[in-house]
Amino acid sequence: MPDCSAELGPADPPKPPPPQSPLLKGGGDETAGGLCSPFRIPWLWALAVIAADQLTKWLALAWLKPLGRIPVILGFFNLGYVENPGAAWGILAGWQVFLIAFSVAVLAFFFWKRRQLFGGIRGGGLIFATLLGGVLGNLIDRIRLGYVIDFLDFYLGHSHFPTFNIADSAICCSVFAFLLMQWLGERKKNIRLKSTHSGILQTKDNQVPSSPE
Repeated sequence: MPDCSAELGPADPPKPPPPQSPLLKGGGDETAGGLCSPFRIPWLWALAVIAADQLTKWLALAWLKPLGRIPVILGFFNLGYVENPGAAWGILAGWQVFLIAFSVAVLAFFFWKRRQLFGGIRGGGLIFATLLGGVLGNLIDRIRLGYVIDFLDFYLGHSHFPTFNIADSAICCSVFAFLLMQWLGERKKNIRLKSTHSGILQTKDNQVPSSPE
């Protein structure tokens, strides 16, 4: 029989796998046609944060507003109902148009820079989704009500921390996680660079010829 292998030529080398998107490393990826399945988890998490925030605010409006404050841990933690027309500590009260515009600008900036900011850190997609859910949770209140409902009141003696809500917690936790992951990433990179530099120096020392006696 004739040898057909020469006619067919050598087998094609295996194709390398397609490069991963930076957001896939951080928890997800996007495609031009919409959200692909690996990135649905962070987006669903953002929706879960918004749902939890709005549900707890509705419960605060329905149950806490008629009752006032409910002590949970005496001398430390209360549940209460507060209508905050401004930002933390009530600053910028009455500046709803500015606060809404600022929130929209923050959302646009983080969405535009999401790959650069969150793509290179561990859990970046989840951190981005948590931040997104927190900002949207308070933005919904400002647009719908003209104020933000707060109900978590921590205090020591007569010193009260600003009353906050689930959306505020999501924003603070995501910012803290972002800074922590950035610091850990830089620390790991510096350790790797030091290790590589030490290895190069050791190799050069081993290659230096010994002087003749």
